[in-house]
Amino acid sequence: MRPQVFDFQAYVAQHKDPEARARAMSFGEYAYRGDIKALRTLHAFMPVRMMLSAGLQLWAGWGRQAVLTQSTKASEKEGARVHRAALEAAQALHMPPVQVFLSHQLKDASAHALGDREEVFVAVHTELPKLLDDRSLLFELGRQFGHIQNAHVVYRTVYYYADELANVVLRWVAKPAVMAIQHWRKRATLTADRAGLLACRELDVAIRRMAQQAISTRRLEEDLKLEDVLEALRKDPGAPPFGEKVGAGRLPLHLRVAALRAFSQSQFYLEHIASYAEKGKSLSAVDDELDAMLRG
Repeated sequence: MRPQVFDFQAYVAQHKDPEARARAMSFGEYAYRGDIKALRTLHAFMPVRMMLSAGLQLWAGWGRQAVLTQSTKASEKEGARVHRAALEAAQALHMPPVQVFLSHQLKDASAHALGDREEVFVAVHTELPKLLDDRSLLFELGRQFGHIQNAHVVYRTVYYYADELANVVLRWVAKPAVMAIQHWRKRATLTADRAGLLACRELDVAIRRMAQQAISTRRLEEDLKLEDVLEALRKDPGAPPFGEKVGAGRLPLHLRVAALRAFSQSQFYLEHIASYAEKGKSLSAVDDELDAMLRG
């Protein structure tokens, strides 16, 4: 399977108009079909449209500035390691270079694809590169670039400010809109995980990073150790390895890991890493597995 040819002008036009992007079906070839289906319904849902309008106004008014205050744009001179990883991740996903900023204004030591219809970028907490090795950093940036490539950004930006928006929009608007976005967000996570794996090309690295991130959310027991979690996932991939308290809009770690393992056995991924020793599953078959996981 050859990578799709990238059309830069279409990329710009479609990111200014998410509806046009949905009509054109210009998602990454790797995107989970459940994500695409849920995304197509979001903009037609009136509460989401109202929340989107309020959210983008909030973003333009102070959100963008708050994130980028005293930030540094990653370049060969500043944040060179992040800059190199960003270029490699974009190349792996057949995207043009993406603006990446190092910021200490994020809510936690993480990375977020943020923006509106005019501009998108990735904000990386200044502490995050210190915590990650090069391959883990590639996975994390690949995930965020996957959000950009698949028209996730405006909805993720609005969700990022969901608490603030709940005080701005009518209560009858906020609750159903947030629930709809949460339903989609779970599926978007699976697409982003695939993008991260395509960038770093190492399943073990991806799983380790997902486990690190799950533990760092503090929704898990505080005495959990990373190696214990990884060993539990290896012994019984289909079962939760701990008493995980998953927030709304999130997927349990064991489901994310199982979904990514299934994707790693696809013909698409095997060809991406130039592994031709065995024939992989079709993406359609992998998506059928994911559909069953989510129903279960």
